[in-house]
Amino acid sequence: MKRRSLLTRRIAARRRIVEMAFDYSPFFDRTRLERLLRERAPGLVQLVGEREMAAVLELATRPLRGGLLLAANA
Repeated sequence: MKRRSLLTRRIAARRRIVEMAFDYSPFFDRTRLERLLRERAPGLVQLVGEREMAAVLELATRPLRGGLLLAANA
């Protein structure tokens, strides 16, 4: 059986972290979401790195802007 390379594992970890962050973001604020991800997937967080984690949290917790907000208020 062939082992996956580090780059392949990092790409997969990034995808899983992003998916988890966007799944949980409607229910948690940024601080609680960060704690949840670090507790539930510490290996993924370690593979992805701190800068990528900060970017994922920023995107997942960013408020909606533009057309979606305007459509909701109409």
